[in-house]
Amino acid sequence: ARDRHSAHYVDAVQQWEAGLLGSRQQTTLREMEIESENIRAAWTWAVEQSQVERLGRAMEGLERFYWLSGRFRQAEVAFQAAASACADCAARNNGAKATCLHVWLRALICQSEFLRALGQRDAARRCQQQCLAILDDPALAGIDTRLERGKLAQTMGATDCMADYEQGRQRFEVAYYLYRELDYQWGMASALNAWSAMSMFLCDLPGAKPRAEEALAIFRALGDLAGAARSLRRLAQIAWLEGRLEEAEPLAREAYASSLRAGAPAEAAIGLLVLGETLETRSKFSEAHSIARKSLALLSDLGYREYANQAHGPLGSIAMHRGRYKEARDHAERGLSLAREEGPRHSVGHNLLVLGCLDLAEGMHDIAHRILNEGVAVYQDIEQRNELSQALAILALADFECKDTRATQQHLSDSFQLATELGVPSPFLWALPAMALLLAGQHENERAVELYALAMRYPFVAKSRWFEDVVGQKIAAVAATLTAERVAVLEERGRARDLDSTVAELLAELQS
Repeated sequence: ARDRHSAHYVDAVQQWEAGLLGSRQQTTLREMEIESENIRAAWTWAVEQSQVERLGRAMEGLERFYWLSGRFRQAEVAFQAAASACADCAARNNGAKATCLHVWLRALICQSEFLRALGQRDAARRCQQQCLAILDDPALAGIDTRLERGKLAQTMGATDCMADYEQGRQRFEVAYYLYRELDYQWGMASALNAWSAMSMFLCDLPGAKPRAEEALAIFRALGDLAGAARSLRRLAQIAWLEGRLEEAEPLAREAYASSLRAGAPAEAAIGLLVLGETLETRSKFSEAHSIARKSLALLSDLGYREYANQAHGPLGSIAMHRGRYKEARDHAERGLSLAREEGPRHSVGHNLLVLGCLDLAEGMHDIAHRILNEGVAVYQDIEQRNELSQALAILALADFECKDTRATQQHLSDSFQLATELGVPSPFLWALPAMALLLAGQHENERAVELYALAMRYPFVAKSRWFEDVVGQKIAAVAATLTAERVAVLEERGRARDLDSTVAELLAELQS
């Protein structure tokens, strides 16, 4: 009876697989949720009886179900058990060794994906190394393993890409071309989306956008709402990096809505995090705080440590701009501890910047200088140049407070230069206030007031309590030395300035 039950539900999972990748995604998920205990029992029986072929038939459908439903812990246990059963089968070296190796390989790839999501990167890497060893086994010589090689390249890229963006890009590119050889449309879209992320982190925005758009087109053609949500999130991030903030927010909201329609809680939780970050760039700090907190709670409930760990950085940054410095420090310290232990490196840099900013706001300038230098070194090491440009601008504020004019000038010059080369405007909003303070320190009070008025034209600066505490109050003291009429003229002139031409002027001045 158990064997017939197992066979029935394995066949059902195999039939559900297509629905999970297409337009019946939400309906299929609901059907599988209802039958989840039957599915689990069927899989367990197949594992216990070493029914390797049966495990192989159900594997792709079960992996997608567990991923979309956010059952990461249950998935890791299920695929670990399957991998163990297949390993025992292969060790017996019977006539089915090739089949045992092949299904073992697929189970390990799936297990690796869920280990990564659970924050167990070292264990994920051990699975991946086992996969490479299996692929070298002569028994697999007659089996087409391109699909598995593509999936392995993709999961290896996802595990290590945050430490080495270029290596991640190369692996996602390999996965894409293997999928394309097989005309595996869903895999192509998934690899393109990951490849786009690496292009974005490497500040190749002209390359990132078309890859995300192509992935979105494929996902939409397939009817995959969860996949479309991932591409929309990427496009939202690219939009805000390029300064198209009015486009970024609708894209982030559409991404979240798409993940809700798919019925995919993990995608929805990540969607909330990206929406919170997008709202921060739009200076909607209160709404961003509420949404990011909800994201962290959902990610923690799912055990999705890969993203839950990263959520502390944005929460710290948002709280900082709201003037909630203790809350901001709690998140940044927690995020830094987790990032140092589990990665990714960019989260180490982000949390260091938040802590350095908090030290500046609280007058601990020497500590801020040390922390910010460490953050700059992280971004230099991982070659994340957009964030490096921002970090250099914040470090210039610490240089100024430590009365190191030469270092202030050099770091501002480097920040302006880098952001100009990359074509990303957001670092300017950190560098302009620092430049205004530098001018005030050189007794160029009128220029300082005018330049800060340009920065205050942007809500990200004007609505931030942190900018007011660190820069605004000092510029107000400078303005108090001038007549009200003169201040009004300077502020009007500053607000009328063109951002790009002003940056070009300042950069030429700093470099002269």
